[in-house]
Amino acid sequence: MKLSRSALLVLCITAAVYFSALSGDFLAFDDELLILDNAKVHGLTLENIIQAFTTYDPELYVPFTLLTYQIEWSLVGDSPLLYHITNLVIHLLSTFFVFKILRRFFSNPVSIIGALLFSLHPIQVEAVAWVSGRKDLLASMFFLASTYTYLLWKDSGKCGRCSITLFLLGLLSKISIFPLPFCLLLLDYLKGERITKRRITEKWLYFLLAGVFLLIAFSGKQVQASADIVSLVLTAFISIPLTIFHIVFPLFLTIFYPFIESVHLLHPRVLIGILIVSILAGTACYFRNRVRVITFSILWFILLLTPSLLNVQKGGELGIPDVYLTSDRYAYIAILGPVVLIAFLLKRIRWDWTIIPLVVLALLTIRQTQTWQSSSTLFQRVIEVKQPAYIAYLNLAGYAAHAEDYNKAEKLYEEALQIRKSSKILYNLIQLKGLLGKKSEARALYEEYVKMRPNDSKGRLFLNKFIL
Repeated sequence: MKLSRSALLVLCITAAVYFSALSGDFLAFDDELLILDNAKVHGLTLENIIQAFTTYDPELYVPFTLLTYQIEWSLVGDSPLLYHITNLVIHLLSTFFVFKILRRFFSNPVSIIGALLFSLHPIQVEAVAWVSGRKDLLASMFFLASTYTYLLWKDSGKCGRCSITLFLLGLLSKISIFPLPFCLLLLDYLKGERITKRRITEKWLYFLLAGVFLLIAFSGKQVQASADIVSLVLTAFISIPLTIFHIVFPLFLTIFYPFIESVHLLHPRVLIGILIVSILAGTACYFRNRVRVITFSILWFILLLTPSLLNVQKGGELGIPDVYLTSDRYAYIAILGPVVLIAFLLKRIRWDWTIIPLVVLALLTIRQTQTWQSSSTLFQRVIEVKQPAYIAYLNLAGYAAHAEDYNKAEKLYEEALQIRKSSKILYNLIQLKGLLGKKSEARALYEEYVKMRPNDSKGRLFLNKFIL
């Protein structure tokens, strides 16, 4: 596959912008669970390979992603540099395939701008700069490679089997790319073809693979399987507009977007979300025979956000789940929809005006990579953008306590407790209050802890020395 000077230019700019991400550390959020404390990735052995392909980790089936970690661990162990280099290389490959896909529809200058919009947008930083973002990043790269080779097959009759194989590898990286066969139908539609039974049946193997891996995925999704389906649907109407906002105004990006209010139909954000999604659906329907690219862009965006809408509810206490609206990495390939629409508009106006927006995006991306340098900078960013994520406060409080800055730790634990009553927060804050000599406050918190964890006799025994 020829690497043109235009593609090389796009890749060099992308690599330069993301260069600072290579100095990032492993983070105290999923990196420990997925890599540092995960014995099945500690070396490329037959036993580890079998484990990767026969187990969930912990509820996701991501064997090919684990295989990449096994190779890296065999080479460098727990040194993070190679893991970050791999992520950047995968992002560069994705960018290359985006450029090649756009080139099938647009001129060279427009394709360069479109590929840079895709690669340099700050919303992509989470997938690239976070080692645990590998599963989304890797699956997306195979998705884009499969899409490009499908387009080659449509035009020349070659690479059909290659496209299927790449889709399989993507599914082995993460199930989230299962909408690919529907996206291929959208590409047929964009090329001016009618969506007929023949167009659908020619993709039967894509649909078969997607169905098989969906069955595998739902077998491991025990937490989400028990979630309230009504809440999931209503939360989706908040998540989709939020992602649109982050694409248009990427100034407040962070790792957590919690929703701490009660989810119900009449909530203002749900109603606004229903209105926005309805407008998008109506626009897609209105332009379906007039300006196909508008319908394509909207449906592509919504379709590729859909897999993430089942990931909003996590475990919690007192029967109250932790609800997260979305994550930046879920928009990694969904953003290609808006990019195609912008590329279409650039065909009709001067494209050189995009240089300033691209520079702004690059600067924002460089700044965003800095927030992923360490666990403390990551969680501090959550507080800076005023997201009510108690986990961020809890982790920062732990770092402060470890540094013996007990007053700062106390304040952070109390702020975390205002967001969500958690036995873990209470457990740590009781100890801290005791160390600071605030015994009466410690005793009051101890009573709350006992109500939450009445059977934790070992924990109560340990905490007694801090309240007496």
